[in-house]
Amino acid sequence: MVVAATDINGKPFDNPNYRPDRIRGHIRYLNEASSYIGDPHGWHRPLYPRSYRESNTYLYANHPYSRPQLEQWFHINEHPHYIGMLPLKKQESGRLGMDGFAAPGASVRGFPENTSSIQISGDILFIAAPESLRLVHLAKREITAVALPAPGPIYGMCHAWLVVPDGTINFKGIALSAGMAVYDDSARLVAMLPYHRDVERWGRLSMGVIRPTDRFVLEYEPSDWIDGKTRKSMPSYTEIMDSNGVVLASYELPPLPPSVNPPLWSSFIAQRLESPAYFFGEMLYHRVGAAFGSSRLRGALQKQLGPDLASTLQAGQILVLLALVLAAVTFVWSRRAQLPPRLAWLWTAGVFLLGLPGFILFWLTGERPVVVPCTACRRPRSIETEHCSHCGASWPAKPADGTEILDRTPAPPLAATLPN
Repeated sequence: MVVAATDINGKPFDNPNYRPDRIRGHIRYLNEASSYIGDPHGWHRPLYPRSYRESNTYLYANHPYSRPQLEQWFHINEHPHYIGMLPLKKQESGRLGMDGFAAPGASVRGFPENTSSIQISGDILFIAAPESLRLVHLAKREITAVALPAPGPIYGMCHAWLVVPDGTINFKGIALSAGMAVYDDSARLVAMLPYHRDVERWGRLSMGVIRPTDRFVLEYEPSDWIDGKTRKSMPSYTEIMDSNGVVLASYELPPLPPSVNPPLWSSFIAQRLESPAYFFGEMLYHRVGAAFGSSRLRGALQKQLGPDLASTLQAGQILVLLALVLAAVTFVWSRRAQLPPRLAWLWTAGVFLLGLPGFILFWLTGERPVVVPCTACRRPRSIETEHCSHCGASWPAKPADGTEILDRTPAPPLAATLPN
């Protein structure tokens, strides 16, 4: 919920059309074009896990909400390329690869791994490969190389738009080493915005539009190769420029306060009550799967040991400490319950591996013989053993109560009762 809003100088809006209940209509959005410029530190984007049940793991549709469509194009994630389909006929209509269009079923050269694409409409695409930019018209089967105002590589691309009385004007920001190239939706270069900050450290760039063709916004945020703790302490910068790249206004934005949305208590507690065997076994499973080439498991491992490293270490420490405490309680309880030493150690090892679930299992199903105080040492002893496990005393003789004469004794052998 938005309570109040000001301009970037902290002053209230002076626009007579401004209405607080429709504040989102006055906000200019910035979209991220790159997470870093250059790669002097060997950093690469982490691979986040995707479920094999999700269709986006394998492909996604271009402009999927325009219905009905006579032809629908899909981006294939593996060996990146595009396939056109005729939904009504359930037939393939063509393919698009690095070298252009090809016939249905033909083999095409896939786009490079770091290629990104933005769709203008159902038929027109901007495709930015690391060293080239293309404008693609799917319906006309046309692909056109777009000249870059500065050498590549292309570090990313973003979409920006401006709402005007008669519609929306679309722009594309192409992040290059020398600056942000801005194109309109016909691939005409409308501005080249040079960088005025150290993009090695502030290379996470976002671009926006204030006024058609002559007012652009460039935002510099800390690069993603910098560790998270340092990034949170660094400021950001925003510049307003004209189409010639002249800075008209510049602002330094202090670091944002920490997130006020903590994780859900249910997931926080559940993670820390897992068994150590499951917690560390899952990490081992991810590592083995990554070694065998699974990108999904590699992404899960990188997430655990990358952005979620602090949470992973904290959860692991809590799980191990809790398992040690519960294992110690299990061993003491087992010995007090007079379990045999071997069985007591087995339960202790099981509780250490399974954590709280193992302790609950021991509490509900563990063998605990009935014990009574030993008459000799007064310590608990099992009624199922002849001797006390603490002092070795046997059970005391039953006190005489006059019924002993009724106890049946074995008769002597017949030969022993005959006279000689």
